[in-house]
Amino acid sequence: MHIEKTVILARKGTGMKATRLEELEGKRVGVVRGYMYGTEFDSNQKIKKIVCNNDEQLVRILGRGRVPLIAGAEEGSMRYLCKQANVEVEVLCVLNGIPSYIGFSKKALGERGKVLAEKFSKALRQLKEEGFIKKIESRYF
Repeated sequence: MHIEKTVILARKGTGMKATRLEELEGKRVGVVRGYMYGTEFDSNQKIKKIVCNNDEQLVRILGRGRVPLIAGAEEGSMRYLCKQANVEVEVLCVLNGIPSYIGFSKKALGERGKVLAEKFSKALRQLKEEGFIKKIESRYF
């Protein structure tokens, strides 16, 4: 369906630059307790990780200037929460990207599942090509 990207975000207009993980070393980055951001980021002891309890708290401390950077999922939660909190952000670097899928059960649906999967894929592709998905996203992000 899409690639879920884990990114490093900064407030828009700060002039901060970090296109590689090594450029985050020595910087304070807000993270959510228990969340995995990728092996390289998680194991890097030179990045000063400021731990929060949830994404909402993470956006709050970025908005109040308590941290210059935060890590999180770009699609959905982070962009939505930032918009709701009137915190304009920009992506500095992508830590990883994981494909997101929808499955149709062969066992439960048999051949019908294969047909449904093909129809779903075709419809989703068409919605993306026509810009409908972007139009819906613009309401929330």
